[in-house]
Parts: sequence; structure tokens; C-alpha cells
Amino acid sequence: MVTHRVVEVLPGPGFRTRGDANPDPDPGVVTVADVRGVLWYSVPWVGRGMELARTPAGLLVVGGGVLLLLGAGLLVPRRERAGT
Repeated sequence: MVTHRVVEVLPGPGFRTRGDANPDPDPGVVTVADVRGVLWYSVPWVGRGMELARTPAGLLVVGGGVLLLLGAGLLVPRRERAGT
């Protein structure tokens, strides 16, 4: 499955699409039967973070961050509750 932006609606109906990183439209025409969904909203940069986390360096950074948070949680002194 590929996500591309519709740049032109053709008779039939058909769609001319283009990837955001491509300067030119895709060579083929997408028919209505080929459409699997429509974008409702986007959350910028989340995909890039997920892509980074899947690399060895990203796993090291994410794993180190989790360990750092767990360690910090263990080092913070706990307050005693009143009445105990």
C-alpha cells in the first residue's frame, strides 16, 4: 500500500497522484477501485520518530532513555504519607 497525494482528478473517475518527495506526478492513473482510504488528519514528525526508533542507533537511544527514566524514578526519594 502506498500513500500519495492526489494532484488531479481525471474523467472516469481516475486520479493522478504524486509522492510528496517527488517533483513529478506518478506515471500511472489510480482508479476508484484502487483507493483504500482517505487521509483524515496527520501528526507531523511522528513517522520520522518511529522510523528512527527502528534503526540500531534509534533502539540504543530509546532504550537508553527508558533506562534513564527508570533509574531516575528509583533515585527520587519517596515522601511518607501523613498518618503512616
